[in-house]
Amino acid sequence: MSKVWKLLLGAVTVWPVAHLLLFVVAAFHSIITGQTKEPTRLWEIIIPLHLLTILIIVVLMAFYVVNVIRNDRIKSDMKAVWAIVIVIGGPIALPIYWYFFIWKDTVSGSASREAGPL
Repeated sequence: MSKVWKLLLGAVTVWPVAHLLLFVVAAFHSIITGQTKEPTRLWEIIIPLHLLTILIIVVLMAFYVVNVIRNDRIKSDMKAVWAIVIVIGGPIALPIYWYFFIWKDTVSGSASREAGPL
């Protein structure tokens, strides 16, 4: 995978965490301004983004579980552990996996062919 694709995958992988922060800020904004009775333009944007983010999370989790299975850098006894961490940890675990097993492969090349952090 080229460096550009890895960066694009990293951006999509971080999106669910960024969306969560955006959602929390929007919720606090609605509460502070007293706009909790009817949906505002902000919520008309956030709700479709929320649904899109859920779809992105599902697709990313499937992609990363397949990547775990096919990744030669992960020891075979750790593949199940990583798959479980990805499924249970979801949006928090995905950027960690991306950094150690997708991005670090680009940065350090063949020097990082060991098993990784786990």
